[in-house]
Formats: sequence, C-alpha cells, structure tokens
Amino acid sequence: MAPERPRLRPVEAFPIEHEGRRFLALRDPSGLAERTLLVAAEAAGLLVRLDGRHTLDDLVSAHFRDTGVLLARHEVERFVEMLDREHFLDSPAAARRRALLTEAYRAAPHRPAAHAGISYPADPEHLASHLAALERATHADVAAPDGGGELIAIVAPHIDLRVGAATYVPAYRALAAAGGADVAVVLGVGHMGIPGLFAAGT
Repeated sequence: MAPERPRLRPVEAFPIEHEGRRFLALRDPSGLAERTLLVAAEAAGLLVRLDGRHTLDDLVSAHFRDTGVLLARHEVERFVEMLDREHFLDSPAAARRRALLTEAYRAAPHRPAAHAGISYPADPEHLASHLAALERATHADVAAPDGGGELIAIVAPHIDLRVGAATYVPAYRALAAAGGADVAVVLGVGHMGIPGLFAAGT
C-alpha cells in the first residue's frame, strides 16, 4: 500500500536516453536501494514533490498542472508503491532493510573493500604490485619537518587512487619515514546524503 504522504530518500537522479526515449535514472549511492530505476522524464514533477508533505491527490493535481495529463489516482499509487518496493522512499520498508543491512554489516568478520576491482585491483598480489608501481611513478621528494624536528601529523586527502597517487605517495612516504602513526582520523565525505551536517570516524 502506498504511503499517503510519500517522501523520497536522498538519492541521485540524472537524465538518460534509452531506446530513443528520455528517462530519469534514480540511483542510491548508499546501496540501500540495490537497483538503478528508469522513470519517465515526465515524472520529474512527481519526484520533486515526494517530500512528505504532498498527498497522493496533491500529486495527481500537480502532474495535471505541469503536463496537462490527468493521471488516475491508482496510477500514482502504483508509481509510489514501486518506489517504496525498491527502497527509494523514506518508509518503514526502507527502515527494515536498513536494519537488516546494518545487522549483517556488524556481524561480518571483516569489512569488505568497497572499491576493490574498481579503483584498485581486488587480488592482493596485483594490488601490491599496483601500489609499488604508483610509488615508483610518483617522483615527489619528502620535505623534512621544519627545523628538523619530528613529524607530528600529516594531512592526506581522501580521493580515488586512480587520480590521487600524487598526493598519497608523498604523504605516506613521510609517514613511513617517521615510523608510522599511533592515531588515524578519517573525516567522512557526505557522498550518500547523511542526515546531519558532518560525517566523521576514527
């Protein structure tokens, strides 16, 4: 059953052409919704009104004002139900799926490398040789700390290895030369629609 005042979760939407027709592709970078959905470009007005304030009847009226096409209420209901079934709505169904995924993540014996095979090789031996090649290819001198004192901290950007080797290599060369670190602070980047202002981890 479609929620009466549906709310779309923070997801990506971008235009795409498929078989000569224009669509909006909906993708959830958080992974809660597994599939990328293609919806008709004419549905853009419906999507932007999925804010938890507009009712299904409001959506019918707004679509008619926007496009001149009068949808039946059951058509809007089916559209909203489809979004909910695929976990694109902020709804009890999405909350249940999030809880299941969170439980599985916490119970996992290790944290899988999310970008293995994409940003870097998945095979450990290939990864080692890949990192060694990046090290050899990056000709960046490591400056000694000012005044010759000990290294207190480094700041290294978080970016895809495919484009970030020029910043990673000199930073971690300096760290290796100093004998490593006792504490690492990871500042998260809000790629996935975090609910607050900041995402941080240690």
